[in-house]
Amino acid sequence: MRGFGAGVLVLWLAAGCASAEFHPRTAQHFGAVTPGAIRIYEDDVAALQRAGGRVIGSISARGNSFANYEMLAEKAAEEAAEQGGTHFILTDRGVDYLYSTNPGHAQTNCTAQYNTAECNTTYTPPTTTAYAKPTSSFVVVRVAPESWGDLPGHLRPKPIK
Repeated sequence: MRGFGAGVLVLWLAAGCASAEFHPRTAQHFGAVTPGAIRIYEDDVAALQRAGGRVIGSISARGNSFANYEMLAEKAAEEAAEQGGTHFILTDRGVDYLYSTNPGHAQTNCTAQYNTAECNTTYTPPTTTAYAKPTSSFVVVRVAPESWGDLPGHLRPKPIK
């Protein structure tokens, strides 16, 4: 890989590490109003409720073996915003495992001397490798743009320019 620095390679590997799927709560479609939804925590829920926030759906996020939970949250923030959400909260976290088994094999080496042959067989047993793949679930909330002023500063989304 000439021309690629280690940092570029890591970023390239990480780019496809996570996916997120939105599951709408209703058939109503909401347009995007912010470039990235804000991650909230339990202490923030009351402020969103006072500002009229409502649940519009949920997100299932999955990563490959290079991903971590923060990458899943970043992907969820993008997906939530694309679907019209302004905020999202983690509801579940887990791990899926992928198992890869390499079969065992035997290798025989023989040497011949005069009229005899001497053979040695080496057996390599099968090996199994487990790959941990993180998963997360999030609830997506939408606060109407006209109510953003009712939110504390750290919970106010940035509008799309």
